[in-house]
Amino acid sequence: MKQERKACLRIMERTNSMVDDAQHYFRGLEGKTLEGFKRKRFNFVDACMTVLDEQSDQQEFGKSDPDAIARAYAATTGSCVETARQRGIFDAAAAISPTPISLSFFGF
Repeated sequence: MKQERKACLRIMERTNSMVDDAQHYFRGLEGKTLEGFKRKRFNFVDACMTVLDEQSDQQEFGKSDPDAIARAYAATTGSCVETARQRGIFDAAAAISPTPISLSFFGF
């Protein structure tokens, strides 16, 4: 399995980030590519900085509002949640479809 995963990642890195042929399938490996890793790291740092900024602002004004922190976090991670939801819809459709479904149909 590790060799197959490595082969798929090499293809993803070199030619096609969404490889889907008879041997290789990209789903679940997006975060293992350099681009995917950078995107995940950016999202993580962005969310952390948003929470820390909100906490700092609250400390500056002498208040504590966990709901405001949660709202700030949700606003920052909203696009990640939507992307995950869309991929879930794609996976559900692909699981029940007798023929392959194009990712471009879902905007990927």
